Amino acid sequence: MPDPSRINLNDILREERKSKLIPLENDFYDRASKQIRELEDEKRKIEDNYGTKYAIIEADLKTSREALEGIIHRRTTKIIKEARYNAEISSLHSPSRSKEKQDIDSMTQEERRLYERLLGLLTEYRTELLEKIF
Repeated sequence: MPDPSRINLNDILREERKSKLIPLENDFYDRASKQIRELEDEKRKIEDNYGTKYAIIEADLKTSREALEGIIHRRTTKIIKEARYNAEISSLHSPSRSKEKQDIDSMTQEERRLYERLLGLLTEYRTELLEKIF
């Protein structure tokens, strides 16, 4: 029977294929990391490295890692695009705060920090460049 506290990383990866960020819990990455560590611990405890249980856990661990890497890649790409878009908009006129707030609300704490740093850096870059040119 599946553990209800486990995160279904493959379902989240499937949802992340859509263009919008799906909302994740603030502790998503901590929980996903813990889940992978628990699988690693469970695998280490198995004495028969050639047994069925070992193979199942090994496959689950591989699938979980690949799904998490895919989630991180897709979400990072979306966050970069969002920061770039909002930096461009803010240099032209005030950005749509309601859209920006909705996107930020879908981010985890780690992702918000990345977004804010990127937005600041890109806004500063565009401002300096536009002032230099015009």
